[in-house]
Amino acid sequence: MGKVFENRRKPAREGRKITVGRIEAVPAGRGATVKLKDGKEIALFNVGGSFYATENFCPHKGYALADSRLYGSIVECDLHGWRFDV
Repeated sequence: MGKVFENRRKPAREGRKITVGRIEAVPAGRGATVKLKDGKEIALFNVGGSFYATENFCPHKGYALADSRLYGSIVECDLHGWRFDV
């Protein structure tokens, strides 16, 4: 079995809302990396005007998902093609 990658930049769930930027900074169909104050990251996606956030790494090899292609609500890891519904 392959090596399991742990995302050390994964933010802990705190159950609170934070403002990270302006809506127009992330166009529909695109993703953006959001770096939190503690240095951890999330991937923010604009799917037709609705925003979704998830961990910013692919569990296969740790590639940044915010840098990958978005197909509707599916992000496909550019490194190996793994797909996730945001």
